[in-house]
Amino acid sequence: NLYDYGASSVWGDWEWYHSEIDTRNGPEHIHYFSPDPVRYPNGMKVVADKIEQMGLTPVLWIGVTHEPVLGDYMKKYPETVLCKQPEWCGEYFYDFTNPTYLDKVLPDAIKRWNYKGLKWDCLPVTQWVVDRYHEYLTDNQVTTDKAFKKVIKQAREILGDDFYMLSCAGSMDREVRFAMDVFDGARIGGDIF
Repeated sequence: NLYDYGASSVWGDWEWYHSEIDTRNGPEHIHYFSPDPVRYPNGMKVVADKIEQMGLTPVLWIGVTHEPVLGDYMKKYPETVLCKQPEWCGEYFYDFTNPTYLDKVLPDAIKRWNYKGLKWDCLPVTQWVVDRYHEYLTDNQVTTDKAFKKVIKQAREILGDDFYMLSCAGSMDREVRFAMDVFDGARIGGDIF
């Protein structure tokens, strides 16, 4: 109904793999690499394809720095797990300086299901948690922001310059500005709660 007013994208927001706003103790079978089978029994690619068939652009919410539960990739690559730190977005956080995260997890996490853009959420909480556990990073000689920016730049290289990347930051200068030269746009300020 908003197409005539310039809306040309449909965003799949975070409920594709979160069942509650507080993600702790969520169903073990729902995680970043496994969408909610009740809401999306045919998977997320079907949703993206349907959006494109309608002449719109499919865009997906992502949070590739953490998991609500100990997901498949964290079990497959335990060396990529930085910590278990319960936060609103999940309990487990990746060590994004770990080469396995950069070479295997990140590419699989961002280039899936025929989506044409992404909304990268949880930047502030990721910075806070990684700051707190910084000494446990594989490369703890680099600052949190430089390491995180490297991840986002690598995502940009994988996806290409024509792929739309939206930063879902907060309201503090640090979280808005640390990678603003890599993203195409940003959702800034407080959230809806």
